[in-house]
Amino acid sequence: AIRLFQEVGFEEATMRMIASEAGLALGSAYYYFATKEDIVLYFYEISQEYAKTNNEEFCNSTKDLKLRIRNIILSRIDYFSNYQNLVSVLASRAG
Repeated sequence: AIRLFQEVGFEEATMRMIASEAGLALGSAYYYFATKEDIVLYFYEISQEYAKTNNEEFCNSTKDLKLRIRNIILSRIDYFSNYQNLVSVLASRAG
């Protein structure tokens, strides 16, 4: 789904396309994710887990608050730099 969102765009991708790409029946795709937004939110949850692990390791290596904050910000920018379409979806749905 993430690759499909990047290739054809979030709005253009359909749950049917996502199910087909994943090799699932459409009903099975809906069993796991009721909407495309749910897929994006799950992607965000995974990114949060990655960030937590990455940032904990870095923060354990230094007491310098400035370096810690810099690492947190730069690692998030780096992580999402390959997912511009998803960032715009997250931003538009944040409220």
